[in-house]
Amino acid sequence: MKLRTKVISLFTLLITICFLFFFLTVRTGIERTNRTITGSFSSQVIESTAREAGTWLGQRISELRMIALSDPVQQEDLEGMRPYIHRLNTSLGTSFGNEWGTLAIGRTDGLGWVTDDVTIDVSERAYFQEAMTTDSEYVLSSPVVSKTDEAPIILICYPLRRQDGQTFGFLNGAVSLKKLTQLVKQIDFYEGHSWIMDSSGTPYTDAGTYPDSRILNSLAPVLQQSTHEDSLQWQDEATRKTVFCTAIPTARDWYLCTAVDQDMLMKDTNQLHRTILAAWLALLLLSVLCCILLSRSITRPVLTLAGVMKSVEEGNVTARASLQGQDEISALSRSFNQMLDRLQMLMDRIRQEEKEKRNAEFRVLQSQINPHFLYNTLDTLQWKAYDHDDEEMVSLITALSSFFRISLSKGKAVIPLSREIEHVQNYLYIQKIRFADTLFYDIRCHVDADRHTIVKITLQPLVENAIQHGMKPKLSPCKLDISIDSDGDCLVLTVRDDGVGIPADRLARLRQQLDHPAPTEGFGLYNVHQRLKLAYGAGYGLTIDSQEGAWTCVTARIPAETEETNHV
Repeated sequence: MKLRTKVISLFTLLITICFLFFFLTVRTGIERTNRTITGSFSSQVIESTAREAGTWLGQRISELRMIALSDPVQQEDLEGMRPYIHRLNTSLGTSFGNEWGTLAIGRTDGLGWVTDDVTIDVSERAYFQEAMTTDSEYVLSSPVVSKTDEAPIILICYPLRRQDGQTFGFLNGAVSLKKLTQLVKQIDFYEGHSWIMDSSGTPYTDAGTYPDSRILNSLAPVLQQSTHEDSLQWQDEATRKTVFCTAIPTARDWYLCTAVDQDMLMKDTNQLHRTILAAWLALLLLSVLCCILLSRSITRPVLTLAGVMKSVEEGNVTARASLQGQDEISALSRSFNQMLDRLQMLMDRIRQEEKEKRNAEFRVLQSQINPHFLYNTLDTLQWKAYDHDDEEMVSLITALSSFFRISLSKGKAVIPLSREIEHVQNYLYIQKIRFADTLFYDIRCHVDADRHTIVKITLQPLVENAIQHGMKPKLSPCKLDISIDSDGDCLVLTVRDDGVGIPADRLARLRQQLDHPAPTEGFGLYNVHQRLKLAYGAGYGLTIDSQEGAWTCVTARIPAETEETNHV
């Protein structure tokens, strides 16, 4: 995937996540707030209408109360009240919503009359029995059918009592359900349906006012569990409607209910959601466009720099990136140009060194006659010694010839450890002839010398240093102990002599000058130490220990490498 595509994709993803989180947070907050506000507003509207219905019903009850306290009624002359009731039916019918037979009066046995021609018997009615047997001021009936015009009504049964509290009759005020229906239809609330019902599920308004009889049956248990003063909000998931209910004052167990479609209730919220979503999409598109422009400004210099690198990769080292600015890419291009300048300089130097190397190889080729001449001369001397039966001279010449051959080793830097030991043995053999009675040595190898490898001419300078600086100044027999041991994944080569030792101050200088660029003394040790560090790393090399007048020990530590694992 290209860098520009990665930048655009990542930036778009981050912006999308941020905007999505913001949108969901705002959406949730708005929806929660709107539900609270809508619920509160809806409850207030329903409660206001319920109070209005309760007030209207209270006025009807007050009218019955005034009639009950009037002189004709208090005189208990029920027969003489017929003209009075007739006039009241004529004047109050409109108020009660029932133009025919609004008021009725009767005795405690339940018999009464509306007009001269219409009598009633309510002795078996539950509301009448409750009114006669309780202290309630009035009792509201369930919906019944009017005997005067067969219209659906409810009755307000108002007991007639003397001053001592004894009941001597009753008044019935017929309230038309059409009047209640007109009241609830005045509610204009999110295109919902409003109706009046009790906790048993009985409606007190026309069937057209409530959406579904199933709602009445489902809502009734909810109302039964609430108190009469409660206002509640109920969700009907089957019909996806929200029902707001509140108790109607002056009417026991009456509730004004309004059912609203949830989609309609959340219409404004959903519209706001769509507006926010549209704004979010517009901002997202704008952000992506800005990201594309920004990524282009970022990737253009990167592509320019990549093109220069491609040109250099193809061999054009003279190519340069011409980017101006103070940003990181411009700084990178300047560093790349500087690197190319140094590379050009190094290539020129390498060309010069290669030229000098070819000249040196030519000179080495010319000088090859010298070692060949030396080998031929030693070979001639060896045969002359044979002619004179001088065995010691033959051995000496053989050791010297082998010494030089191993030293050269056909130009190899690393040789088998066995060849290094042979090289030291040849050197010691020659020195033994020179120092016959004063030089003694012992070589012990506790590893597989044929398998392990070592940088050539490592032991011989150590042995030579021991003879020159340990044995010769002693002027008495001296012994060299050369041991090769393994220590984990390392080889430890030790050259120990019992010569004159090294004074403490000189030993300190030698140890310090092992890593000195131009040592004033101990050049042989310095040479071996530096070659081992270059070949194997900074953790390897020589260590020197000594006791003045007693002994000196030089230890070389190298990795235990073989022909297969050698990296030198």
